[in-house]
Amino acid sequence: MNAIRNHSGQFMKRSFARFLSFTVALIVLALGVHGQQADTAFDSGKHTLAEKREVDFKSLDFSHSPVLGRADAPITIIEFSDLQCPFCARALPTLHELMEQYPNQIKLVFKNFPLAMHRDALLAHLAVLAAGEQGKFWEMHDLIFASQKALKRDDLLQRARSLNLDIARFTADQENPQLKQRIQADKQEGVDIGVAGTPTFFINGKEYSGAMSVEQFKAAIEKQAPLRGAASSPATLAEIAPDDITMGPSSAPITLVWFSDLASNLTLKATLLVRQLMNIYPGKIRVVFRNRPLDSHPNAQLLHEAALAANAQGKFWPMHDLIVANPQKTTLQDLISYAHRLGLNVERFQAEMESHKYRSMIRSHLQEAKRRSVLGSPVFFLNSTRIDGLQPQKMFDDLIAQQLAKSVQASSH
Repeated sequence: MNAIRNHSGQFMKRSFARFLSFTVALIVLALGVHGQQADTAFDSGKHTLAEKREVDFKSLDFSHSPVLGRADAPITIIEFSDLQCPFCARALPTLHELMEQYPNQIKLVFKNFPLAMHRDALLAHLAVLAAGEQGKFWEMHDLIFASQKALKRDDLLQRARSLNLDIARFTADQENPQLKQRIQADKQEGVDIGVAGTPTFFINGKEYSGAMSVEQFKAAIEKQAPLRGAASSPATLAEIAPDDITMGPSSAPITLVWFSDLASNLTLKATLLVRQLMNIYPGKIRVVFRNRPLDSHPNAQLLHEAALAANAQGKFWPMHDLIVANPQKTTLQDLISYAHRLGLNVERFQAEMESHKYRSMIRSHLQEAKRRSVLGSPVFFLNSTRIDGLQPQKMFDDLIAQQLAKSVQASSH
């Protein structure tokens, strides 16, 4: 009986060992077959810069490709992108920062490359092209990357409404077979030249992949053509003027420039995030407010004018907080009631509102936003690092820790 049990136990052990070996072999085989795609599609962005090969990008069809930057720019960056890919989203602020640092010298060309592993990617690409039919490709592009977890049809319709698109036309264009053909054509072009995952970039024809840093992009670009007029140092990127609206000490090592739309439903959460950071890092952060009312919010301009009129009487932040806490109240009478509540000189406040005294300041901030490719809200610049949309606090914490470490290191020399 014991002999039978021992034999049975040994048989079970041998069977399990064979099963384990077979399973490991399958995993190794799968990694061998799909390793290149996974390494690209899920790139952590921590790899060393590796130039792969050169492609004659002039053979590609750009007739329908969205382009950001001047047509005659000496550097062309073609990005094969998946709108549901987290590493493509990570690359977005880097690309914006790069184009800001080298104005008029870089042209960014977008190519659709939705991966089969991302179930909502195709729908997102159709949405961004449908928005492009109404001149809002890049605005929709940035909104999608700002919140990749919400890519269902209703989520995309909500974004279309926030951009003030013609919803009937937008919905129809999402089903337009021509837009589907554009996506398929882009993807086939990518496959034909060896694109295996996202993001994949071609810088004047030379291929690079993954969520590259600004420094890596610069190194790649300098190989093609030295860029002229590099941006000023991080300290001068914000260009703080004496009459700017700020919060926190001017000597703070961290400057957080905040482009905000007071009519956006994201602004309350952004405000809570900023206040939380100010509390966690007392004396270390100086917030600089920038007016970025979006065209898609008809009442935004009025709200910003009210905040600036209150600022003239030393009450910008109290007015700001009342506005973002009560998004349903957007009329002039609502704003005048806030002026009463804050103890402002209401006659002066109303006169400045009716004369639109502060529109010129808003226009200047909008020009700065355009120059810095700020298409949505909120957008932050933490010293020289750009952050698009509402990102997790940990991202801010990590960046602040890095900047504070640099500040300590610099002061020790």
